[in-house]
Amino acid sequence: MALEAFHFAGVPITYPLNRTTINHNTAPLGSYIEKAYYGDSNPFNEAIFDQGITHRPPQLESDRTNRILLYPGSFNPPHVGHWALLDHALASSQDINIIAAIILPLDDDRVIEKCEALGQSLAFSKEQRVQIWRGYGPHDKYWAYGGSEGEWPSFRHRLNEDCARDGFEVKFIVLAGPDQVSQDDVSWNPRDCEEILVSDVSRSADFTTSEGTLEQFEECDPWEPVFWNEEAATRHATSSAAFLGDPRYFEHLMETLRSDDMSKTESVSICYRKAVPTHSIRFIPAQGEIVHISSTLIRTIIEECEPARLEEELKDIALHPEILVEFVRAQVPRHGGCLRASISTPISYRTHAD
Repeated sequence: MALEAFHFAGVPITYPLNRTTINHNTAPLGSYIEKAYYGDSNPFNEAIFDQGITHRPPQLESDRTNRILLYPGSFNPPHVGHWALLDHALASSQDINIIAAIILPLDDDRVIEKCEALGQSLAFSKEQRVQIWRGYGPHDKYWAYGGSEGEWPSFRHRLNEDCARDGFEVKFIVLAGPDQVSQDDVSWNPRDCEEILVSDVSRSADFTTSEGTLEQFEECDPWEPVFWNEEAATRHATSSAAFLGDPRYFEHLMETLRSDDMSKTESVSICYRKAVPTHSIRFIPAQGEIVHISSTLIRTIIEECEPARLEEELKDIALHPEILVEFVRAQVPRHGGCLRASISTPISYRTHAD
């Protein structure tokens, strides 16, 4: 691998020459998302990703495939299990260059339908679910899409076309929980994505055994281990905020990545569909205890809990519980006591603009 050198206080510092080759270009992914989503003008002037001085927003690279996690779901409401799955997937996927994630909340009518099927009455609007995901500002690696499911394919097409026009290849990979990928039911090519990433961070998977091994899917070849990727780690190190601030950190960053990434990828496995080898399932096992939390549980707590105790009850399980509680207290009629007593028909939480 070619090396580049510079001198600091008379001492030569070298690092791999992988960012300055003639065919290597980079660009911020957020700019392309903003253009595809808002068009020529961003009415709210909102950044897609965190632009803080200590943060490094996701970067597209021209000489490799740039993968984006697509995370669809009801998120009614979002909880820490959802976030744990997303965070674990991003942290364990440097080898395939997953640079960011886009969260795709289901449309309101589908969420209401699911609630009614469960005999529950609480359905937060897409706008509110997006706001809970976004919290109080943009994030380093993920962004919540606020358009409808019907508009998603057009948005994705615009994003892909704009990136490709400038020489950047973008590929989406679906993030799913074990409730969506099981031995008896695999919906191949979900959301027009050939690759599926699944983890048991937030619930157990039916294809894992008590010994920690994986059961083979009937439609797939045997599971294969994923190995640590030195080249991917080098790229990650030389594009990090710490490296850009001071290239002397390169060796330290590489040592950290070797330690962290090897421990994360050594247990990752992948299997390929026999009939269509481009279709694959990548499994990232949980590290530590599984986070057993569900939106159904949170909705039950909201229905049954006294208003004064609601935020305390939700603080360790809901994502941005203070925002969630604000929606509940401001927009749901209460007649004393718990919420359940005041509900006779399904409620859809909506902002006054809806």
